[in-house]
Amino acid sequence: MDPLYGIKKGTNPQPNRDQHLEEYINCLKQTANTNSVDTHVKSNLRKAQQKTIKNLQNDESIIIKEADKGGGIGILDNDHYKEMVLNQLEDGVFYEKLNGIRDKSTMSKIRKLIKEYSNNLTNNEVDSLKNVEVKTSNFYGLPKIHKSKEIQDHIENRDSMYIKINRPTDLKLKPIIAGPSCSTQRLSNLLDILLKPLCIKVPSFVRDDIDFLNYIPDRVPLDTILELKNYLKRQNYPVSLIDNGIKSALSIPIVELRKTVPRDDKKDKQQPIPFVITHNPRNHKIFNSAKGFLSILHQSKKMKDLVDESQLIGSRRQVPNLKKLLTRAKVSTQKVAEVQKCGDPRCGTCKMIEVGQSKTLKSGTVNKPNRSMNCKSENIIYSATSPTCNKNYIIRSNQ
Repeated sequence: MDPLYGIKKGTNPQPNRDQHLEEYINCLKQTANTNSVDTHVKSNLRKAQQKTIKNLQNDESIIIKEADKGGGIGILDNDHYKEMVLNQLEDGVFYEKLNGIRDKSTMSKIRKLIKEYSNNLTNNEVDSLKNVEVKTSNFYGLPKIHKSKEIQDHIENRDSMYIKINRPTDLKLKPIIAGPSCSTQRLSNLLDILLKPLCIKVPSFVRDDIDFLNYIPDRVPLDTILELKNYLKRQNYPVSLIDNGIKSALSIPIVELRKTVPRDDKKDKQQPIPFVITHNPRNHKIFNSAKGFLSILHQSKKMKDLVDESQLIGSRRQVPNLKKLLTRAKVSTQKVAEVQKCGDPRCGTCKMIEVGQSKTLKSGTVNKPNRSMNCKSENIIYSATSPTCNKNYIIRSNQ
């Protein structure tokens, strides 16, 4: 847990808190170590599918990004994506080019602030702000597919599950700065905690969606409904689903929507204790063991009052889907190795050389250069195709 919340990261609670609790924990540990009977778990993907996913992950010529809205996926040409990102960063109104990384100078300023206001900070807050491992943030962009007219026109006329369009000129990116360990993250987190209780004093504060219903008009204007309908159509929702949904929503009186359901007093009920386990097919019985050992825990009156079987919730982390496996924030700065022509007008090889990033031989083998090269490159191994028999020959150059 973060020091800001009272416990240092990596700190384990002291043992001997409760005899029966310690016995319960030890039984779970032993079960976790001895219950791994499924030593060979087969993947639900065929080898060809696993290879395809790995090839897509390692393909530096493309970048796969989730769309800004709608849950779609965009496969962009890497050079085009970098060009769009750099064009966005050149906007001097929102971005400023730095001479170097300023993480050290930023942390120095934060330490000066801590020293200046040390009387107003707790020891845990000071510890959290000072002792942090800073990492440079990643800047990337999510394609705004829903705002590109060229893409939307292709979507309306599509005849398959995907569309192919060559570098749409009106495609923009939503800028994202991924900085969970940046120099100002802890300070921002602290300010958020301190300012949150003051937000309710602001006249424009809206507590939640139920509170928001108190601010909308009794009758929604027709233009607003039409705008919502057109937006949902652009998100590829079925027209019948949109019409039925809007009709059902309009049939409910606004007075009924604004009614709040009384909640039970939380102080009179014990809250469920989440028992979170990582998805592990080799040890899928751990939750059943946690429930089975509750009789040990309930020998302690204190533990029995805190936990019962109905309050133990088993949950699993979601298994990564294709979107999570293939999309990434960081982009390789290395250029993809390729074969090019040297461009010398007197070169006799330029008219015979085959340019590109890979070469598929007659046997089906795909060869890729390990570095960029052209007609004048020396000490290389290359493939030549005979014009008579159409066979491939592997040759090593002497120069």
